[in-house]
Amino acid sequence: MKMVMFLVVIFLLIGSLMILGARDISLSNSTGRKTFFLSFLEWMGVVGKSSYDTAGYAIKQDWLPNVSQNSSNSSIRKLLR
Repeated sequence: MKMVMFLVVIFLLIGSLMILGARDISLSNSTGRKTFFLSFLEWMGVVGKSSYDTAGYAIKQDWLPNVSQNSSNSSIRKLLR
């Protein structure tokens, strides 16, 4: 669990650095901090929606193999010989 939390913190720090670099935001004044905070929240919303969409897509997939009962039995028989 500690490793997961560590990875989440690293992910958020890297995201923060990418936002600061891409938008050239200075945290030394209140306007820059406000801009960063709003940009960070926007980014977190996009990450959350993308994660939600990906999980939903994965849940909807048919993960079971399409194997008929007869072919399964013949495969087992071959293995037992």
